[in-house]
Amino acid sequence: VPAIDPDTLIFRDKTQRSGFEKVLYFAEAFEVDATPDNYGEWESLAAGTVVWRLYVSAPGATDINIGFTDIFLPAGCSLYLTAPQEYYQIGPFTEDDNTDYRQLWTPVLPGDLILIEAEMPIDSAGQFVLTVGQVNSGYRDLFNMGLISADKQQGWCNIDVICPEADGWRDDIRSVGRYSRGGTALCTGNLVMNQRGDFIAYFLTAAHCVSTSSAAATVVVYWNYESPTCGALSGGSLGQYQSGSTLRATHSGSDFTLLELNAMPESSFNVYYAGWDRSGNGANVSVCIHHPRGKEKAISFEDDPIESTAYLSETVDPNASHWRVVDWDIGTTEGGSSGSGLWNAATQRIVGQLHGGYAACGNDLSDWYGKFSVSWTGGGTSASRLRDWLDPDNTGVIGMDGGDPNAGADLEMPVSRLLVLAIVVFSAMSTGIAAMKRKDGLN
Repeated sequence: VPAIDPDTLIFRDKTQRSGFEKVLYFAEAFEVDATPDNYGEWESLAAGTVVWRLYVSAPGATDINIGFTDIFLPAGCSLYLTAPQEYYQIGPFTEDDNTDYRQLWTPVLPGDLILIEAEMPIDSAGQFVLTVGQVNSGYRDLFNMGLISADKQQGWCNIDVICPEADGWRDDIRSVGRYSRGGTALCTGNLVMNQRGDFIAYFLTAAHCVSTSSAAATVVVYWNYESPTCGALSGGSLGQYQSGSTLRATHSGSDFTLLELNAMPESSFNVYYAGWDRSGNGANVSVCIHHPRGKEKAISFEDDPIESTAYLSETVDPNASHWRVVDWDIGTTEGGSSGSGLWNAATQRIVGQLHGGYAACGNDLSDWYGKFSVSWTGGGTSASRLRDWLDPDNTGVIGMDGGDPNAGADLEMPVSRLLVLAIVVFSAMSTGIAAMKRKDGLN
């Protein structure tokens, strides 16, 4: 694909894409159309196996990711992507990664050259479908290889989540993921609980990051991308990832989107599902956990009450759609932080997600978060509100605590709902006892 100059593209973003919303653009997209019919080479291996290989060169790129815009991997097929100069590999992708929408978007690989390899039984080769539809040439040095200047990394005031300041938030930190959209932009999102506590992989983020089904298909989430040392603001691993999601609901009024990830995160990722509060009550102390400039996970603290205002407004209005964080006392947010949750520190429940603002290291300016309570009813339909997905049984639940997939979850449930459940259980027990008595000829 054509060569790029990272410094030129970073300058372009700063002058043309600067704004209040905190998305970070990290790659230049090039549309291509490479299939096994017109690109790459086939090779026959031993024992009835064949392999197809394709090199992708992206001069000047600090990293590369691929959008397979039409893909079907038959049984026995393994797809790998390798950055040979960096000794870095991702995969295997297999038939388990096939989707109804027949796309696969990959995580990033370091450097400007990658190798795509698909190995399969020769009998399956006729079913193999693969189109490299988009090559995304990175210019933000996502692997921190020193390819761009340090002042273009995350801000100095950010607090790594490994630091002592985050000790009370160890569970919630695990709910936060960095993700890419379309192979070119980075935002932040949160796994959130639903009323049934069945750990469906619902992922809350911002509508300005993802708001269409086509964009949802391109999502790649990275888990546990964190600095191993407090204060390093670097050193994290991008090795834990998953690809693909389905749009469930979105609404511009409160700038929320709810995605359902294509699969539950692997158990080895040790994720957590965050709790939430739809009451509309504010917070006296607030916390945000996010990926500033798309880099390692950080935590920020606001020690003053948040305010109810319209987006980018300082006028207090109890019926407004957003929460205003007046100024961060510890840390900040940056590009890449969009979509990250705002927690009420007292309850450790999410009350909103980041829409945008002016906050940065070295200033005392504000950020605005779309209210969870407004998103609950959204635009009044299942495709534009949270209620149908996070309270599928329509219990009227006001809030939920977070939960670990391996340890269950706590649920606030109205007394009326508990009474109904008790009656159902008692009725079932009575019916079962009566049936046993009839079977045994007892009165």
